[in-house]
Amino acid sequence: MIELWFTVYGDQFSPLEDSSFLLDEFQRKNSVKVRVSRMAFEEAWPKLLGFALHGGGPHVSLIGGIWTSTMASMNVLRPFSAKEIDSLGGENAFYPAVWRNAITTPDGVWSIPFYMFTYLVLYRKDCLVQAGIDEASAFSNAQAMEDTVRRLKAAGIASPLIIPSGQSFRARTHLLASWIWAQGGSFISPDERNARFTDPEAIRGMVEFFNLYRHMNPSDYGLSAPQSLEQFATGKTAITFAGANSQEIIINFNQPEVLENIGAAPVPGVPWFGGSNLVIWKEVRMHPVQEGAAIDLIRFLIALAAQIKLANAQYFLPSRVGALPEISYGIPAYRAAVEESVRRGQSYPPVRLWVRILNEMTNVFDIITADVIEKHDEDIEQILLRWLKPLANRLNLMMS
Repeated sequence: MIELWFTVYGDQFSPLEDSSFLLDEFQRKNSVKVRVSRMAFEEAWPKLLGFALHGGGPHVSLIGGIWTSTMASMNVLRPFSAKEIDSLGGENAFYPAVWRNAITTPDGVWSIPFYMFTYLVLYRKDCLVQAGIDEASAFSNAQAMEDTVRRLKAAGIASPLIIPSGQSFRARTHLLASWIWAQGGSFISPDERNARFTDPEAIRGMVEFFNLYRHMNPSDYGLSAPQSLEQFATGKTAITFAGANSQEIIINFNQPEVLENIGAAPVPGVPWFGGSNLVIWKEVRMHPVQEGAAIDLIRFLIALAAQIKLANAQYFLPSRVGALPEISYGIPAYRAAVEESVRRGQSYPPVRLWVRILNEMTNVFDIITADVIEKHDEDIEQILLRWLKPLANRLNLMMS
């Protein structure tokens, strides 16, 4: 029997680890044994780099969408041919918001989008009513969102908004992207040689975003992302940002007042989309039988039926067009917000050094957040430029 080693990643149990959930069907029909192993999130990237550098790794892997460009640049992945992409349904079988992460080059397509991830604005409808705010326009753009927070505060809402500001918050860059893109800005130049986050357009978007921190209740500073979501789920704040997969966490807190009043909206601007992609390692080419089985496995996993079943099992957003309308939502308000986000959203452009760049930006944005909070009277643009200009210089040297 043919054997495939398939790695997934994440801190929670994956349904794919239980072969009886889905993969038994594939194994039976194709006479293939699939060994699934899961890597914790924090150890996944180092392990993938180890496979890339030393070989002897899995045949197929599920990797972070934002990792794909770096992995592809290392020449360790097997590209999908145009014929194979057609057999998987073609480019149009996947949502445009994440197809860019697949990385299309003259050599082929380097990965296949498996599921999507984005952030939503979660809010309490009853709090908006108390402040006389129309929820249809409350988060329509950056200025509208800031006005909404101001009005909630004026209406006596003690905690109008919580954005994580405690331990390092990697997703802050993903949220910032929406504000930057809305202003026509970007992080990196198209030729991947220059940082662009000190351009006026990017700075304008970041000023709007970081200004939201100054409308928070001081008692809400210092919370991590899980703590911020808990504050919302237990009814202690009116607005927060959370992943579109956050439904289960909120439902588990089982606060009727919250569950009856949850609203959800796309993040203002251009919603950022990430997710996870399926890749085949280049080494599999030395074993044609396994190579064919690897293609078959990916074809099985991105089929409409598998995408819907997996999405309903773990609240993820399927990448396959046609699957999204078929999934169930534990919190009904999420559906319209997700569907609108998919229509408006986009992923990061492919950048070879993106993982390194993202790590650098995460560290600096953590420092900027602390300054915005602690130095409340200092101009936010000056804080941004003080920290971002040296970072841009470092990255420009690295990219050159």
